[in-house]
Amino acid sequence: MHKLIAALALFLLSVIAAGDPRMLEPQEFADSYIRQLQSKLPEAEIEHLDTLHLSVGFPGSEGMQVYLDNAWRSYLQNPDSLTAVLDMYTAS
Repeated sequence: MHKLIAALALFLLSVIAAGDPRMLEPQEFADSYIRQLQSKLPEAEIEHLDTLHLSVGFPGSEGMQVYLDNAWRSYLQNPDSLTAVLDMYTAS
């Protein structure tokens, strides 16, 4: 019985350590967001300030700060919904 529990624990640890290979890193997520936003607003000037922090502006205007924390959390809750998350957050 102890061997079974030990084997199960080892298996679970290996699954947790391996992670989900489809999961994006925060930087990759931000890059995907930028590509999506640029496709919708090609004239936008986008500056990457920090991993999940951008400045977005248009020629002749001040940039506004965009924080991707909520979008990132939405993605983490359901990694298969990347396209839907990006669509929703680039629409606002």
